[in-house]
Amino acid sequence: MLEAIRRTIVVLRQKQILHKLGVVISITVIGIACYVLYHMLRGIDTNEVIEAIKSTESSDVALAGLLFGIGRSALIPKDRKVLEGSESLKTNGES
Repeated sequence: MLEAIRRTIVVLRQKQILHKLGVVISITVIGIACYVLYHMLRGIDTNEVIEAIKSTESSDVALAGLLFGIGRSALIPKDRKVLEGSESLKTNGES
C-alpha cells in the first residue's frame, strides 16, 4: 500500500500535477477570501473609520508599532533556520 502511494506521488511530481493543484487551490483560497472580505466590509462607513484613526493617540500607534517590531524580530531566527534548512536540502540534491 505504501509503495503504491509513493509511485503515485512520483507520477504526480513528474507530470507537475501537484504543482498545478497547489496553484489552483491557492487561487481558490484567495478568491474566497476576497469574497468574504467584500461582504464583511461593504457596510462599514469610511468616514467613521477615518475619525477613529484621527482620534487615536500617537503614543498608542507608536506602542503598537514597537510591539509589532518586537514580535516580528522574535520570528527572524526561526525564519533563518527554515531557509538554511531548505538551502541544505537543495545542495544535497533533494527538493
